[in-house]
Amino acid sequence: TSNMLIPVSPSVTTTYTISQFSSCCPYWGQLIDAVLIPLRSVTVTVLQPPTLSSTMDSLSICLGDSVVLNASGAANYSWSGGVTNNVAFTPTATSTYTVTGSGANGCSSTSTVSVSVHNCLGVKLMLQGYYLNAGSMTTVLQNQMIGTSATYVDTVEIELHDAAWPYSLVHACSTIVNITGNAICYFPNSMVGGNYYIVVKHRNSIETWSSQAVNFQPNTSYDFSVSANKAYGNNQKEVENGVWAIYSGELNHDENIDLLDLSILDNDINNFQFGYFASDINGDGNVDLLDSPIMENNILGFIFSNQP
Repeated sequence: TSNMLIPVSPSVTTTYTISQFSSCCPYWGQLIDAVLIPLRSVTVTVLQPPTLSSTMDSLSICLGDSVVLNASGAANYSWSGGVTNNVAFTPTATSTYTVTGSGANGCSSTSTVSVSVHNCLGVKLMLQGYYLNAGSMTTVLQNQMIGTSATYVDTVEIELHDAAWPYSLVHACSTIVNITGNAICYFPNSMVGGNYYIVVKHRNSIETWSSQAVNFQPNTSYDFSVSANKAYGNNQKEVENGVWAIYSGELNHDENIDLLDLSILDNDINNFQFGYFASDINGDGNVDLLDSPIMENNILGFIFSNQP
C-alpha cells in the first residue's frame, strides 16, 4: 500500500529496510514461491540527550538563606524560576526548580531540585561531658563508630512548650548538634509570633529549659552557652571561663542525676562496653572509669532538672 506510515522508536541508530513480496511465475496453475525484494533502506540516527546531574535532588534551608543550584553534563542550562546555573539566589518559599540542559547535538533533557524553605530556630548549647576547650566539643558519633563526620557531636531533642501552665508541648524536632554547639530546628508557620519555652533533651544530659519563654519569629536564635541564666534556674555548669554547659550524667531519664544513674554506669564499665552507649559520659567511645568523675560530682551537687 502506498503512503503507509509505520511508527518506530529506536533507542540507538538503526537501519530499516522496506521490502515487498513478489510471486514467481505460476507453474501448472500453482504459485511456486514468493521472493522478498528490498526496495529501500532508511537509517534513523539517534542522537543521545545529555545526562544531567545536579549537586542534589532536594535540600532544606532556613528562610533568608541563599542557595546555589548547579547542574552539569550539558552544554547549556536553563532553570525555571529565573534561576541561573551556579549562581546564588534566595528562595522565599518552598519550590521545585526544573533545569533543562541542551547538548551540542541539539538534544535536551531535564532534571528537578526541590528546595524546602523553613522557619528556623538556631540553638547553641554545650554538653558538659563532651566539652573539650575553646568553645568546642568532641566528635562523639565518630568516636562511637556512628558515621565519620568530623563536625557532628550527637543527636539532641529540642522541644517547644507553651509559655503558660501546663506548659504543653507544641512542637519537637530531633537534630544534630555540631562541635561548636550549634543545632537547627525547623518549626511551622503557625508558631510565628508566639512565645515558647525551649527545652533540650539528650541521652545522657539533664533536661534543660530556657530561662523564659522566647518570642518566635521566622528566624529565631537562642544561646544557652553564654551564661548560666540562659537556663531555667541557672541550671548549667561553667566548663570554661564564660562557657556554660548542660549537666551530663542523667541516664535513666528521671530528671535527677543520682545513684540510680551511677549503677547503670558501673554496670557498663564492668561489662567493658564501648560504642554507642549513653553511659559513655565523655564521648570517647569507651565506657570506663574516665566517665565516672563528671557523674559523681553532679550526684554530689544534687543536680536535677529545673522547670517552670
